[in-house]
Amino acid sequence: MVKVIAYDKDGTLLNYEKIWTPFAKVSLDAFEAHFNLPYDDEFRRELGYVDGTIQPNSTFASGTGKDIQNAYEKRAKGGADWAEDFYIKHVSEYLKNMELLPDAVEVLKEGKRLGYKNAIVTSDSRLSTEAFIKKFNLNDYIDFVIAGDDSEYSKPDVNVLDSIIEAGYEYKDIVVVGDNYTDTRLGIKNGVRTIGVLSGTSTKEYLEDANIILNGVGELFNNGKFIIQ
Repeated sequence: MVKVIAYDKDGTLLNYEKIWTPFAKVSLDAFEAHFNLPYDDEFRRELGYVDGTIQPNSTFASGTGKDIQNAYEKRAKGGADWAEDFYIKHVSEYLKNMELLPDAVEVLKEGKRLGYKNAIVTSDSRLSTEAFIKKFNLNDYIDFVIAGDDSEYSKPDVNVLDSIIEAGYEYKDIVVVGDNYTDTRLGIKNGVRTIGVLSGTSTKEYLEDANIILNGVGELFNNGKFIIQ
């Protein structure tokens, strides 16, 4: 029986394109300028930025801040520290553009009304995750927050769910909802069920591990019932 619904943030509850696509472009351009590097299309492709869009399951789409920093470090010595500093200094400018995806708040409210615990499990930082919760007044609807820099583990490693398990829940009690393979593969060998949504960076073929694939979170509840029991 489902007791906890664990939502990814970007691309699942939040419009990915409003923030992270423009931030990726600006950070790449600034990185090359700072280190006096030539424009490198291959490096952009490796990170997942192609023709002005973020590619499914790429480092930009589903990696943690540390993953992105490590990629910058491989390109230039000191790149990791630069990337972390650039993020801290500039991300607030882009967080102002946060936009919820359709039905995001409604499904969190409905889950709480029906007795489920809501969790946010994201590869994004604690800083921007808390900004998201604060901007949209979601504190009353969220019971667990697991950000990318909270743990040594990252999705799809099942250990990212440790704080939920330590609170007394089992893997079979948890359903993960997300728009990347790191979500739909999270804990599938441990009894976690997953739901893929097409509201983010991925198409169906990238979410094949999901138990169910939906257009968006607005399809999670029907007639007062969660789609998975």
